[in-house]
Amino acid sequence: MKIGFWIEVKTVCHWIIIAYNSWKYKKNDFANPMIRDIEDTTDFAINNAKYYIGFLPVKDARFLKDKVVLEIGPGQDFGLQLLLLGFGAKKVILVDKYLGEWKDEYHSLVYKRLLSKAEIEFPEVDFIQLKEVIHRGSHQIEGLEFHHVGLENVNLIPSNSVDISFSNACFEHLLHSEKAIKELARISKLGGLGFHQIDFRDHRDYDRPLEFLTFSKFGFEIILRLSNCCFGNRLRYTDFKYLFNKYGFSFTFNADIFAEEVYIDEVLERSISKFRKMSKEEIAILSGQFSLIKI
Repeated sequence: MKIGFWIEVKTVCHWIIIAYNSWKYKKNDFANPMIRDIEDTTDFAINNAKYYIGFLPVKDARFLKDKVVLEIGPGQDFGLQLLLLGFGAKKVILVDKYLGEWKDEYHSLVYKRLLSKAEIEFPEVDFIQLKEVIHRGSHQIEGLEFHHVGLENVNLIPSNSVDISFSNACFEHLLHSEKAIKELARISKLGGLGFHQIDFRDHRDYDRPLEFLTFSKFGFEIILRLSNCCFGNRLRYTDFKYLFNKYGFSFTFNADIFAEEVYIDEVLERSISKFRKMSKEEIAILSGQFSLIKI
């Protein structure tokens, strides 16, 4: 009786701590900080512009001409997206429940610095939209379209309207992954491309990235709800392969981070049966990119 009582007390305290840490995590914007270093932010935008161009079929920014581009989870500043408009994208759609509002003391400095760097990196491009954002002191310009919702709730985006979608470390934070991927399939054009980097780790501790596999299904559902999925939904890469295939995407997948075998063995001894039944390869892959084509 006493043992059972203390187990219940320990469990309740455990969930209270998780709830507090999750609240603190979101309150302080650790996952998506509002104010970042200006040089880091502008370098990030330029490097990612080059990075995504490298994924395009012809590896040329001119491929973006008149394309509708969707980014899932863009965060608090939109330098990358303004660069894509400069390269000729017709529209960039931003989907994020936590889109940041304009902060003049931050965004105006970021975009001015970005323009000066972009004009050196891409001298042949006239970044009209970036200049307009600086002039207006606002993100509300033609070409940027904002949806303050999760991917599963993009019902205002027309079907078969998106040419290219991309995201970075976003899909692991989806509470309703299947519905979200179904919506992505609906809004993607036939032949539309997608580039999605997904992090399969337990975000609470990257040194022990598989600990969330040890929670019961019920216990983990509580963690998901309390944290709003900020620590990861613990879907493995094979789960995403199944869902992308189910909703009409062909794809390639390239893994880039792996767990050590000794740690995998140790975790599997403590994990729930669902994960013990998986292959070590399914468990070992901690991060990778899906390159999609809507068929």
